[in-house]
Amino acid sequence: MSSSSLGSQARSFTAFLKFVVRRFASDDAPGLAAGLSYTSLLALVPLVVIALAIFAAFPAFESVRGALQELILESLLPTQKDEVQQRLTGFIENARSMTGPGVVFLGLTAVMLLMRIHTSLDIIWRVTAKRAMVYRLLLYWALLTVGPVLLGASLSISGYIFAVVEASGADAFGVGAGEVGRLVAVLLNVAAFTFLFVLLPNRSIRWRHGITGAFVAAGLFEVLKELFALYVTAFPSYEVIYGALASVPIFLLWMYLVWMVVLLGAEVAAALPEWAAQQQRKERIGAPIDRLPIALLLLHRLYRAQQRGDTLRGRVLRADIAATFPEIDEVARPLQRGGFILRTHRGRYALGRDLGSATLGDLLRLLGLDIESSQGWGEPITSLLKRLHEGSRELEALPIAKALAGVAAELDEERPAAPVGAPRVAE
Repeated sequence: MSSSSLGSQARSFTAFLKFVVRRFASDDAPGLAAGLSYTSLLALVPLVVIALAIFAAFPAFESVRGALQELILESLLPTQKDEVQQRLTGFIENARSMTGPGVVFLGLTAVMLLMRIHTSLDIIWRVTAKRAMVYRLLLYWALLTVGPVLLGASLSISGYIFAVVEASGADAFGVGAGEVGRLVAVLLNVAAFTFLFVLLPNRSIRWRHGITGAFVAAGLFEVLKELFALYVTAFPSYEVIYGALASVPIFLLWMYLVWMVVLLGAEVAAALPEWAAQQQRKERIGAPIDRLPIALLLLHRLYRAQQRGDTLRGRVLRADIAATFPEIDEVARPLQRGGFILRTHRGRYALGRDLGSATLGDLLRLLGLDIESSQGWGEPITSLLKRLHEGSRELEALPIAKALAGVAAELDEERPAAPVGAPRVAE
């Protein structure tokens, strides 16, 4: 690879990092991390208790409970593992003696943390239409119940890997159970972050973007553990000031930094499609006139799907359009209000109006792009606007289907339509 190519890639990577940092600041991610850290202080113990209780319901996972507790303690506060373990054990013992209402409150507290995470990720992904509450509660229930089971299965597999490594004698080459354990912990973090980034926001998010953001978050988390341990060891000022209560501010600081890392990974995952769109257009996106080409692309794809007797998933409808999620939403919302786009009960999209009778003028007015003469501006602006408006009347009367007919073949070549009966693109 030539030096010029490397230099170009380095400049592109630096520009992307600046884009992510600007996005991170504009979303007030530090403020979101602060809210999540305080919520975690209240809701983390209920989450751990629920996870361990689910493990207790599956005898096959009894052998990995110790590994789970070790993983939790390593993630909660690696510098004060013994103290946290002592207090966590006390909390769990107290929770076992709780009555029915107390258990319900425990579950609601855990759901509260998931709702806070959900809200933060929706902000990062610019979500405007939230899921119905019943769907959100079902998703939280799945995360609280299925998540620990998957984690137990992963830890069981990792235990088998440990045994294979020890039996193979690989530790003689510097590859011991400790290194494998750390790798497994990183991969489990990547899996957890990926599920959070892909499943929680009300967006159709590509798995590769979610996995990329998850690797960033998991890698930074490992670096953070090392740096935080070094800081607490080298600068024990909290223990001098707070004494026996030092674990509380240290824990809050740790949780704040952890959530900063997680949200930064989410920003990377959310920024990747936006960055690709901006690179594709070679300019900043967002001018009002951009609404028209986005609308025409959406309507063309829905029209082709209608001719095949099909509907489209949101991801397929938006694929390869050089615009960000918020910009497409800004166009899709008025199109839905105007009846051009219909959403089916299955969450797919269909064409709602006849493009042979709907005109470009209807579309322009719906998007707020029609040219009208304005009063009060004086000459020569008022006369100029009047001439533009009169000259555009013939174009505005053109049916949308007729306007698209001239470029339909080129649009289909750019993104070929699937024939009738072809398998649909997976989410």
